[in-house]
Amino acid sequence: MPHAALYIRDALGLEPLVDEVSPPPLSHRPPDRRSFLTEEARDQASAQWPGWWRAILSYEARVHERSDRRDFQAWHAQIAAERARSVGDPPDFEALAGSPALKQAVIELFMEAGHYRDHTRSSETGEPQIPWTITRDVAEEVAARHGVSPGKVRGVVLILGVEGVWSRILEPGVVVCSDGCLGDDAVVTDLVREVFESGLRS
Repeated sequence: MPHAALYIRDALGLEPLVDEVSPPPLSHRPPDRRSFLTEEARDQASAQWPGWWRAILSYEARVHERSDRRDFQAWHAQIAAERARSVGDPPDFEALAGSPALKQAVIELFMEAGHYRDHTRSSETGEPQIPWTITRDVAEEVAARHGVSPGKVRGVVLILGVEGVWSRILEPGVVVCSDGCLGDDAVVTDLVREVFESGLRS
């Protein structure tokens, strides 16, 4: 979903107000789809996109949280309902009823965005991941410094295929970053430490 939202932003040439969690353009630039919307509708969709983007990031953070869930089926149903309510589901994306220009854009381009992501991902060596050794070592370091067990040290890192080296703390214990951050172990280590530390402070 995050990459679909970024595809829609970049393909339509939306120009939302930049805030602290608005990432750079996608690394793999999508085709130009600006003709799908009138100029007026594109301006409206640009204003509506940031709220949808934040809802998507919040939803993704919830999906990737680690918790002691005994009833996975109930949790899955709860998460699915949350997605439908806050982000929207194809084909109608009713969660965007209050943002008609953006809803039109999402309905038009969502399937195309998914196919494009599958295509660009298949040309790479799998999904980018933070090395387990870095995660383990930083968790142990942070746990020792705070006097807690490593199991108490938790965090979520959402990795995006966008340009450059970019990262932001979304909320305590959750960071969003570009896959370009993974090319430098020192950058990754600092990022993981930041997300673990912020999670313990919350």
